[in-house]
Amino acid sequence: MLIDKNMKISIIIPTYNRASYIDKAIWSIKDQTNFDFSNLEIVIVNDGSTDNTDEIINKWKNVFDINYIKQKNTGVCISRNVAIKNSKYDTVLFFDDDAIMDKNCLINVSIVMENEKAIVGKVLPKTDNIWKYFSGHYNQGDNVCESNSFLETIAAFKKEVFDNVGYLNENIDYGSEGEEYFGRLKNTSYKLMYYPNVIIYHDYSTDILKFIKKQYKFGEKMLYVKNIRLNSVIDVVKNYRSIKRGKMVSNADVFKSNSLFTNITFFEKIFFIIISKIGVASHLVGTIVGFYKYSMSTLMNKNIKK
Repeated sequence: MLIDKNMKISIIIPTYNRASYIDKAIWSIKDQTNFDFSNLEIVIVNDGSTDNTDEIINKWKNVFDINYIKQKNTGVCISRNVAIKNSKYDTVLFFDDDAIMDKNCLINVSIVMENEKAIVGKVLPKTDNIWKYFSGHYNQGDNVCESNSFLETIAAFKKEVFDNVGYLNENIDYGSEGEEYFGRLKNTSYKLMYYPNVIIYHDYSTDILKFIKKQYKFGEKMLYVKNIRLNSVIDVVKNYRSIKRGKMVSNADVFKSNSLFTNITFFEKIFFIIISKIGVASHLVGTIVGFYKYSMSTLMNKNIKK
């Protein structure tokens, strides 16, 4: 049964050369239950795509209220900020162009955001493959709690949060933008809450090259996000493990502590360990590059504009 009063929501979706993915993402919005689409706006920022994204978006304009913004390629943080500033409703929902919404996602966001200022939801894997074992942080359990991370894949905010905390850090093109924003948010009175009934489906990665690139990007931003200054590459290498995680966790401990690994096979464990080590190497290379790109530049001192 359709609930009479839905909160007005602006979904923001940055996209770059993912026409086939974003089509499926919008289909999942159309499949929402118990939500009045007259209370919905979709703000899509095309970040310089060269594929047929225009064609895909145009076919949806007769279905949804779509604000379609095209710009040169500037990165996901600028794209999200542009979407937020050009959205018309007070509740803004972050959604990735390669994700799929659970059928009750929007109505649950609508109900939850009556009493919250900032939330994240639960992310489950779209496909049952090896990459699901790298996404344990996507799922914080089955109980409402204060979140331990900000996942940009599925998060909702009242605009007053951006007015008071600032927007996403535009010095970060991709990688760790959520971690940086979460660090700022924790220094305010706002609490980022986790709601397990706000569900989407998203794959952490789909192949090894994308995984390696993702780890490199995370590494590149690590010193900047953590606001750590070091004197040399030697210092980066010597302190890398402690900076990355604080106390390093062994693979054996990971297998014991994460429910994702309950049914993992022997060969999957071996593959996970090998890929993890490759990922760490890529992350370290990214950290070294980031040392030159961020730590030794004036970006470390830039303020985040509101």
